Amino acid sequence: MESSIVFGAFQFDRKGQTNQRQLLEVCEKNGIREVDSGVIYEGCEELLSSLDAPGRFVVHGKASPGRNSKPEVLESAFRSMEDLGFPQDGSTKFDIYYLHAPNPSVPMEDSYEAIQELYQSGCFKRFGLSNFVADDVQRFHDYGKSKGYVLPTVYQGFYNAVCRRGEAELLPTLRRLGMTFYCYSPLGATYFMVRPDAIKDGKGRFDNADVDGLVYQTLFNQPGYLAALDSWHHLAKQCQLQELELAWRWINFHSSLRFQDGDKIITSAENAEQLQQLFTWRAKGPLESWVVDGINEIWESCRGEAPLDCVNGWFEAVALGRVVPPSHMQYK
Repeated sequence: MESSIVFGAFQFDRKGQTNQRQLLEVCEKNGIREVDSGVIYEGCEELLSSLDAPGRFVVHGKASPGRNSKPEVLESAFRSMEDLGFPQDGSTKFDIYYLHAPNPSVPMEDSYEAIQELYQSGCFKRFGLSNFVADDVQRFHDYGKSKGYVLPTVYQGFYNAVCRRGEAELLPTLRRLGMTFYCYSPLGATYFMVRPDAIKDGKGRFDNADVDGLVYQTLFNQPGYLAALDSWHHLAKQCQLQELELAWRWINFHSSLRFQDGDKIITSAENAEQLQQLFTWRAKGPLESWVVDGINEIWESCRGEAPLDCVNGWFEAVALGRVVPPSHMQYK
């Protein structure tokens, strides 16, 4: 049976090679055949190559976020293929290749021309979009169809028990277009396991000195989300389960994902033991109905602050004046 889990290798540049080798071994042991990567994850693709990941797994790639002009998309793809050590023959390289994030200043037609050129050259099998709003997904589909281009058939988006805006704003469009949904951040970048003070004080994954940390702190350092986190810890104590287990079993058994139609969960872990723990938790099956009701109540309490995804949530926070973006996080 095909696994509904995709291993996210975005942190590979931060780990030692021994640990990385063990993580890939756990993936193989549990039937994971897909690895999600991207040119923005500095050092990740070279390390995947050194571990022969392209020979052992199906690899997904992404253009650099927001660098969506034709020359930039082509440059991202060529760099990734070189770093991953793909053979220089005519064989297909990536299973999925994504435009990682929108850039309103770049015409869609310019980006799409690069994607079509890469597809015709055998760079990838499936075209994906990530962090685009539903209207833009529809625009890509319609334009691609009118030009006879490869159509987007996969969408990678932000989704977990307390970030569900996509259920109403995105999934109906994906379902109508026959696109599969690959969700990232199913565990909320450690949101579910920390205390509110860690978010407010910018600790761990919420360290605002780091680009990812600044984004996640901006998304979750809001009154509703901080209160929801207290409620999450209380619910976990009530049902005597770990906070991450609640989030993981919810996304696997009670979310809007349709695994039978090809939807998948992209996840990672700090080490092999943590990754194996996810499979142990999943083997326990669905949560009790009263626990699911409690999770739904927590979602309702914070849904007014929910971002669509990391990118659009960041744009919204900037527009509202909640954060001033550093110069290196502004599109030119």
